[in-house]
Amino acid sequence: MGVGPISLSGGMLVLDDPSQQPFKFKYAAAGFGLGAGLRLPARLRLPEIKLPRFISKDGTIAGVGSTSDFISKGVVYRFKERELEATDFVGLTLCLDAGGGVLVAGGLTLFVTGLTQWMIVGWLFNPVLFTNVLFSTASALVLMAGVSEGLVDGINATPMIGSISYEGPYQK
Repeated sequence: MGVGPISLSGGMLVLDDPSQQPFKFKYAAAGFGLGAGLRLPARLRLPEIKLPRFISKDGTIAGVGSTSDFISKGVVYRFKERELEATDFVGLTLCLDAGGGVLVAGGLTLFVTGLTQWMIVGWLFNPVLFTNVLFSTASALVLMAGVSEGLVDGINATPMIGSISYEGPYQK
């Protein structure tokens, strides 16, 4: 969901272990969109839903969502030599969310997991100094692609900071 340049994201991840046993994680993240986002030409846009100017500078809102029935796929790249455990995904995460469409949207989300929490604080204040050290603590890169629907008529990319929590085995 986005209000002006601010984006909020949350949802569920289901990751399979090597024996194909599914495990459920929840995530929440917030960030600022890169640029203004690109919208379709005016004749192809959805009708505007205007908000008061004190909430959003340009007065617009956008949002998409999906259920576990929607099409989605993903892959996990591990940065450690050992097999990953649920705890390797839990905690603070840096993510990049990108997507676009008209009413039906395609999206790509990238999570860097297992980051040392105190290191993120240093990275926020001085990314140049702390980037190598921060990413050396990462345990995995989770890349997901999927379909959603909602109030959207353009494309956008948003870097975010958030958290992931472990919910246990996944049951449909």
